[in-house]
Amino acid sequence: MWREGEAMLADAWESPIEEIFARKCCRYLSREADFDCQVEVCTRHERFRVDFVLSRAHETIAVECDGHDFHNPLRDEFRDAVLLGEGHFTAVYHFRGCDITFYLEDCLWLMSVKFPALFSERGRHQLDCLHELEIVPLLSQREAVILRKPADPFRRAWVFRRNIQQKLSSNPYWPYWRRLYEFAGRHPGLSLDQVISLWKKRFEKEGRA
Repeated sequence: MWREGEAMLADAWESPIEEIFARKCCRYLSREADFDCQVEVCTRHERFRVDFVLSRAHETIAVECDGHDFHNPLRDEFRDAVLLGEGHFTAVYHFRGCDITFYLEDCLWLMSVKFPALFSERGRHQLDCLHELEIVPLLSQREAVILRKPADPFRRAWVFRRNIQQKLSSNPYWPYWRRLYEFAGRHPGLSLDQVISLWKKRFEKEGRA
């Protein structure tokens, strides 16, 4: 576990946005919360590495800092469904690099609303003063948020709608992730890429791919 102000090796983070996230996030966390980076998680399919894990008592959330070259969306959906379905995490967040660079307080505020126990009272108060978001329900798999006082309402609202992702087992769209998890569960021992290949073949046979 790492805390701001403590020494850490230069190679502890794999990218500049991870370092930005780590150093700033720790300012707002509760002292009782654990904060770990580059955490390996063993599943029935393969071992995954998560950028950050924040935990306290029964709450454990994963945070992925996604660069602009980010991966295959379907693979991410399967991976997160497995991590949630097997009970490794309560939630999985994905934040873009530009959101971390320019809107990190907004990202952290969103987390503090859902998981207040992970943040200190002072941290929650500071984020509540700094953020510029309000949650707006939309028919989307992703938690939808818009800026409360946006300088550019359309562009910035679009950024958050498309790229701040909260994958929670309590989310009304969990049935989709559950479907992916259950499909993967029928093929234990296969790698995630092998599972995805079978998933695609299934839809090709049904004429839906």
